[in-house]
Amino acid sequence: MKLRSLLFIIMLSIAMIPVILFEVVPHSGAYNKEIADVSEHHLLLARNIGFALERYDRDVKGMFLSLTRNMIAGNKLSNTNDLLSGLNFRHICVASATTGKVVHTLNEQVAPCPKVIPAKRLEAFLAVASPEKVKFTPVLPGPGGDPMLYLVWLVDDKLTVGAIMTDYIVEIGKIVSFGDRGHAAIVDHTGKVLAHPLPNWRKDMKDISGILPVRNMLAKKTGVATFYS
Repeated sequence: MKLRSLLFIIMLSIAMIPVILFEVVPHSGAYNKEIADVSEHHLLLARNIGFALERYDRDVKGMFLSLTRNMIAGNKLSNTNDLLSGLNFRHICVASATTGKVVHTLNEQVAPCPKVIPAKRLEAFLAVASPEKVKFTPVLPGPGGDPMLYLVWLVDDKLTVGAIMTDYIVEIGKIVSFGDRGHAAIVDHTGKVLAHPLPNWRKDMKDISGILPVRNMLAKKTGVATFYS
């Protein structure tokens, strides 16, 4: 073996010793500590978002129940526009559960209800609706294709529907930022995007149910998970 090659191998071997030690001993501890710190931070952020969304859920369902009961009873309602817009309601409609014909509306001046709920949309609403409680549909395309959430509730032969824009949920997602390009994503109960930094993901209501954190949430688990992005 030539002297130059021998010296190169010896120097390379010597140089690799501290690198290997750094990787095996101190770096591993530092990496694990960093992961633990970030996990704790992420969990706190997620819980704060969760509390805000839980409160919003209670508010919109409570107001929807109160207004629809009055609508079905034939009580005259006035000055509800500000109340509805404050919670991002587009409108509230009461329709026949069999024909889809709309019989009562609220917020008609701002965003009118259709005269009849289209057959496919009526079928989708009835697949979710229950007389026991108000339920959210998965995110669906609204007028113009914009993402929309719908509250549905069955009352005798009536289907009550509240159309809710996702603006508040998007704003909640935008509040969160951390690290390098860190962001929050909020999904519906089927794993479709409601809030995300990529506008086209929101517009397309992208299904991200395949990634581990979302899979865990759909399985009603809580905690922190890592995934390749």
